[in-house]
Amino acid sequence: MWLKVLTLACVVNTLLPSMAVNSSLVDNLWKIVPGDVSSAPATDKLQFTSPSLVVCAAQATAAQSSFFCHDKVTCVIITKSILTGYLGVPSASLEWKCYLTGPWCRPPFMQVRDLGCLQFDINNLMNFSAARTSCPPPATLWYPKSDQQAATIADYLTNQRYPAPAGGVCGSSVPLPDGYPGPCRPTGTATCCNATGVCGGTTADCTCPTCINYRTVAKAFWTGFQRKAGVWTYDDNRTVMDTLGVAPWGPIDPKNTYDCAAIFFAPAYNTYYQYSDVNCTASSYASICLWPELA
Repeated sequence: MWLKVLTLACVVNTLLPSMAVNSSLVDNLWKIVPGDVSSAPATDKLQFTSPSLVVCAAQATAAQSSFFCHDKVTCVIITKSILTGYLGVPSASLEWKCYLTGPWCRPPFMQVRDLGCLQFDINNLMNFSAARTSCPPPATLWYPKSDQQAATIADYLTNQRYPAPAGGVCGSSVPLPDGYPGPCRPTGTATCCNATGVCGGTTADCTCPTCINYRTVAKAFWTGFQRKAGVWTYDDNRTVMDTLGVAPWGPIDPKNTYDCAAIFFAPAYNTYYQYSDVNCTASSYASICLWPELA
């Protein structure tokens, strides 16, 4: 691999001498973004010395990478397709500049219309306190910016992300846009994606090593919403009335028994991914993270 990279560097330096002092080509294809590669292990990067930004960009393209950083001396190209941990993380050094080509919103996040760049993390179930620090930087827990967004997330989760799948097919053969395996409906008699990629409800369907029970992993999502000093408050300090059944609450909430709230799916109570107040220590809930907009 290193021989290939070094050879490419020689070719680029030979064929593109004028580009070494002209970054217009880079400007057309790449945009400067926040990023930090200081913690990148050798397995995640290609690193070499070059004063040329154009050489760095050319080698990133040759390596089929969409993200690199350069400090006028060293080029670091991230070779992983998942860029969390590097992309969007502010660098401690002012010398480094990072560049991205392609969309800002990357897996495991996905762009959801009218809601932002979101990650629906069903792989790590936890309590509210843990969810607070679970989103990969610079992401934070998502919360609705309006009652309309609260209705939009409910509709998206109920009718687009977790509807009954066509033909009962689930799993890696029918992935979601963010790469998660195609799910089963979290309610009914076939909530488990079994080993053969079909939704079912038997013990075998739900308990095999690769089986996923969506009644468990997708029943509730933590977001940035809790009760502070007796007042329900979003993370941007907007307050929410505690009127029963009024948006963003479900029809029988809030009960004001607990100080945390989650987007909950309980069709038996006519609650379709609306907010319910829940115990903050409940440790089996997923979370929704928001990747910040590119400034």
